[in-house]
Amino acid sequence: MISREQAAKIAKAEAIGRSLGTEVSEVLALSELTGRPPVVYGVELDGCWIAYILSARPPGLYASTIVAVSQATGKTMYAGSANDEG
Repeated sequence: MISREQAAKIAKAEAIGRSLGTEVSEVLALSELTGRPPVVYGVELDGCWIAYILSARPPGLYASTIVAVSQATGKTMYAGSANDEG
């Protein structure tokens, strides 16, 4: 089982490697989300840690950038837009 802290480290490395950002703002389980959940196609997010990545974009309305990390294996299941804008 991958801890929240381990998932944050994995997500940070993945985000840096993909030029998505350099810092993780928070890591949540799908059941802990209070806002609009990520909408990603072809990826099952149940059983994943969802790491939200900070970006250097100017202020504005944007979709979140996330890295989804399997809680069981630590494998990156998805990295990119959460399609949750609006």
